[in-house]
Amino acid sequence: MSVSPTTRKRVTTRRLIDMKAAGKAIACLTAYDAITAEILDKAGIDVLLVGDSVGNVIQGHDTTIPVTLEHMIYHTQAVVRVVEHAIVVTDMPFMSYQVSPQEAFRNAGRLMKEAGSGAVKLAGGRREAHDRQRHTCYGSPRTYSTEHTSVRILQGTWRNPT
Repeated sequence: MSVSPTTRKRVTTRRLIDMKAAGKAIACLTAYDAITAEILDKAGIDVLLVGDSVGNVIQGHDTTIPVTLEHMIYHTQAVVRVVEHAIVVTDMPFMSYQVSPQEAFRNAGRLMKEAGSGAVKLAGGRREAHDRQRHTCYGSPRTYSTEHTSVRILQGTWRNPT
């Protein structure tokens, strides 16, 4: 993973697709701040995720539900400022994309334009399929997770293992 800065290229969504096609390992870790992001970037990590778990890890919440789009923009900006090689992917927080496809697209655009995120990550299942198609049509780099933790918390079916 760790390579000299002079030989390392910037990771892009196209490069990730090529790495996957070639069967190469892709290293992804989470960073919420500039110090951590700089260390991980220099260590050769390919993808830095600014996760909505910032609510648990940094803000001290029991869930990720209180995390806002503004929180994600703030933390993504801190990470993007110091990263030279890794692609930065930002979680779209709870209710920032579930209301409508138009709001999802607008909020994804804010994360990319205001925060500098290289891609956005949506969590969900079949209900979010329409949003996924819309993002693809408009060319937003995005990743998807099928984890439903936030939804399960609201439905009372998820329990914190602590």
